[in-house]
Amino acid sequence: MKEKYNQSVVIYARESNHAGAEESLERQKESLRAFCEHNGYVVADEVATIGNRQDSMCVLKEAIERAKNTEGKILFMASTNRVVGTHKEITEVTDLIE
Repeated sequence: MKEKYNQSVVIYARESNHAGAEESLERQKESLRAFCEHNGYVVADEVATIGNRQDSMCVLKEAIERAKNTEGKILFMASTNRVVGTHKEITEVTDLIE
């Protein structure tokens, strides 16, 4: 039997600004919810945005802060490319987490 975690988590979804972005964003959130349900995580909060990585950095920061305030201190996202794409962005995100 698979161990269930029952930890509270925050999910973060970001989609680039393009036609169909709303639907794509909803698919990301649905996929994250399904992952959490399958693995026994409880979604305490959802943070989602449409825009490029740089413009969405403040929303990511909010998601990280919300995750830090949950029991599990966990933030799930569909893919790391929703957050970072360059070395500079990795450094910015690392600074947010620390």
